Amino acid sequence: MGKKIRIGCVITVPLDPTTSKVVLTEICGRPALTHLLDRVKSCWYLDDVNIVLSCPADSTSDALQKAAKDAGISIYPNNHAHSIEAISDSAETFDLDLILHVDATHPLTDPLYMDLAIERVLTDGNIDMAQTANLPIGTGACCLSLTGVKLLADETKRSDRDTGSDALDPGPCKCAHIHPMSAAHIHEGLNLTLNDANGINSIRTVLERFYKDSHNVGVTEIISALNA
Repeated sequence: MGKKIRIGCVITVPLDPTTSKVVLTEICGRPALTHLLDRVKSCWYLDDVNIVLSCPADSTSDALQKAAKDAGISIYPNNHAHSIEAISDSAETFDLDLILHVDATHPLTDPLYMDLAIERVLTDGNIDMAQTANLPIGTGACCLSLTGVKLLADETKRSDRDTGSDALDPGPCKCAHIHPMSAAHIHEGLNLTLNDANGINSIRTVLERFYKDSHNVGVTEIISALNA
């Protein structure tokens, strides 16, 4: 019998102290990061032991580590300039074969698309990566095979190209794009990240409306709340 495929999630917190602090922005009495962790934990393919928060060791580390400990997930100290290097080291440390990457500044990442990204890489041996396209910024998802992670990490080391933006650049990976499941999931120009003041206000609007069941709120409900 072959080795069981280990599917995990690496949530990366930016190294920049200002940006890393923003993931602790209080919304509905809880850090934005905690709302994200609830959503990641609702992903069908993941269990808590394989969810890793990759965070810097700086002035915010105590609060970040407390959030991870309270959620029952693992912590990996990150001192890399690029997200993909933190993802690669985390995958090796926790023996992960398939890695869902989630940016900690995206607390409204949609669990449906997390599952779809994982499922695509899990079932298609011809690709290294699956990434959503044309969704509101901050709601999409990306999954990579371990091979894909190593390809991107190696290319980053060679070129020093920044792959840590809102979407990982596929680079040398064979990438499949996951398009919106419904026209209702398309909202051009909508930014739902903690890196943007308007994004924070929009995230707050959504979470305040759906706080009691926010981990199950998808793109349809998010856009509906913002259009109300």
